[in-house]
Amino acid sequence: MNDQKNKTRFQEPSNRGGADTKAFRSPVFQGFSVYVWACLAGMFAVQMLAFYATRLFLPYLTLHDMSIPLDGRIPFVPQWVVVYFLAFALWLASTLWILSESKERGYRFACGYILALLMS
Repeated sequence: MNDQKNKTRFQEPSNRGGADTKAFRSPVFQGFSVYVWACLAGMFAVQMLAFYATRLFLPYLTLHDMSIPLDGRIPFVPQWVVVYFLAFALWLASTLWILSESKERGYRFACGYILALLMS
């Protein structure tokens, strides 16, 4: 009984157990289900499409400088680069956490993320 409580959701998915819930065996991300990787792949593909496809239109667009005088007064502090990079780790960890909660929540989160990128 105690052994059952110690298992995490990453080692054993809590959904019905179809063929797509078999755990991906990787030494780094061991135990994430196939649907988590599918959602991440879809989100990454749309992110790259949104980033690189818009570059095709840059020669035809008028670009605007949105900076204000306050921007020139704020100094660059190298220590904040660490915080900036740690934000990416936080975003990845929270995304993996949300996607691995349940299959339905993972698909809803991925669809919301993809739709937000496509609409922006």
